[in-house]
Amino acid sequence: MARQIKRPPPKAGGKINPPVVAAVTSKDGEPPVFCLRHVAAGWGVADCERDARAAFAMTLEKLAKLTWQQIKGAPRHGVGTEQIDSGSIRARVPASITEDVQFLAFRFSGKKPMVGFRAAASAVFHIVWLDRDFTLYDH
Repeated sequence: MARQIKRPPPKAGGKINPPVVAAVTSKDGEPPVFCLRHVAAGWGVADCERDARAAFAMTLEKLAKLTWQQIKGAPRHGVGTEQIDSGSIRARVPASITEDVQFLAFRFSGKKPMVGFRAAASAVFHIVWLDRDFTLYDH
């Protein structure tokens, strides 16, 4: 449940109004939305074998039925995630991705990770790499 910060009452007689404080919201109660716009060349669905492609689709369907909160509480080799240090990524990071991004990995075919990032204050998970041969980072 999102918490809202209450706006303080205005001070009588003052010429300066108190600032308007935006509500603090979290998308953790929502299911993830998956985006493939940032998939790096050579690391996409077409680069996977047939069984891994099917497992990828089935994993997305399964994850889309959970909330981010449920995913955060799940085991990393199940439907949960694990953080991946950006310095350990061996592939070139697409130029459209800023340095402040925190990479996460989901498992999609056995323990093969799909690595990407969750957009700030959003339910969207941007998939960047499907690590079908465990060469993207040290496992």
